[in-house]
Amino acid sequence: MSDTSFRWTWPLLYLLAAPLLADAAVAADEKHRFVASRAAGTVDRVEFALDVGGELTAVLAGAEPRKEKMSVRCTLRYDELTLDFVPSGEGGIHTVRYYEEAAATIVHSDRSFTPVVRPGRMLIVSLIEPPEVSVLSPAGPLTRDELDVMDLIGNSAVLDLLLPTEPVAVGESWALDEGVLAALLRMDEVQRSDVAVTLTEVADVVSRFEMAGSVTGLAEGVPSDIELKARFRFLRGRQRVDWLGMLVREHRTQGPASGEMDAVARVQITLTPGESPPELSEEILESLPLEPSPETLLLVCQPADGSWSFIHDRRWFHLDDQEEAAALRLVEGGELIAHCNVALLPPASPEKPPVLEQFQHDIRNALGERFGRFVEASQRAGGDDYRILRSVIAGTINETPNFWYYYLIADPQGRRVVFAFSVRADYVEPFAGEAEVLIESFRFAPAEG
Repeated sequence: MSDTSFRWTWPLLYLLAAPLLADAAVAADEKHRFVASRAAGTVDRVEFALDVGGELTAVLAGAEPRKEKMSVRCTLRYDELTLDFVPSGEGGIHTVRYYEEAAATIVHSDRSFTPVVRPGRMLIVSLIEPPEVSVLSPAGPLTRDELDVMDLIGNSAVLDLLLPTEPVAVGESWALDEGVLAALLRMDEVQRSDVAVTLTEVADVVSRFEMAGSVTGLAEGVPSDIELKARFRFLRGRQRVDWLGMLVREHRTQGPASGEMDAVARVQITLTPGESPPELSEEILESLPLEPSPETLLLVCQPADGSWSFIHDRRWFHLDDQEEAAALRLVEGGELIAHCNVALLPPASPEKPPVLEQFQHDIRNALGERFGRFVEASQRAGGDDYRILRSVIAGTINETPNFWYYYLIADPQGRRVVFAFSVRADYVEPFAGEAEVLIESFRFAPAEG
């Protein structure tokens, strides 16, 4: 993407044109203190719009790089109740949201995809302890698609953390805290930043700020370079940041579960005073787990028809999901630990349960020249009277030592699924136990009749 294709021209950026309010200027030479009035019990009505356009480049071994156009449009509308608010550098922000609308459309090359958020997953907890952001559903695990819709750049709970911590004068600039910047941009880590915030205007009704600079760091474990421009507004009467418009240009290196990306994102967020809906009443919230934990941060993998499902943690990223198959990769610290393919098999007769010897024969045929030797083999009973066959194989991929962990799960009705995990030999130890978590949680939907 050339420099000329990305123009930092404020008049052309409708997302950065804040709603105008009649106002009178205040003397520019005095210092001003900005303290957000946000507190436990505050309710905001949030309108969020995201528009992304750019290119993804897939670089596959032995193949020419392939560039594909991509775009994302997302509209969110929700009521956000603050459970706890501690200013930046002293603590974090804990909120719970109820979404009235969560709509997104993703276009990749010639394919269009519309993620669906289930009605039972419209209540979301957000905990921000810069640079960490935790988004979870108290009602049960989110899908990866649902998480991607709910956990975006420009988290509304971050806005009040953009304010200066010391009194400043009009025209004065200061560096934005890197933890807050990481939370705003949904980065794992900011390694270098020259992003500065400037107080540009103080008037009777509003104060206005501009923010600009470049950021280098890690996002989803891979290097990311960002150029940022933004404007936000502080309502003096309400003592809140009530509007932000942000323009982000990002180059992200190819990662183990994603291609190289060059993209431009436009974000606009508007906050107005809200009223707590019935879904956020004390009676409902007191019965829900509102703190992040290993259990509440789990995700569920399932097809649209809900015919099967299994649970996994957030280190597993989805490459492709279909009704009869799924592909995932386990990524930790930017390193690919394991690949997993899940495939439904045609139903078999309940009177003929799967046999370990036949399963191993099928595995040997599937691996072909990559097969080396069987290391382990076992069979056992699982939950819901499932029968689970397991086989571990040592072999090679392009002369590199590799291990495969195969599982076949069959239920009493003859429904069957195969999990195939591929792990490079030097990652066997970090992978230990990861497969069993997915296998033990796998369930077919209850059989009809």
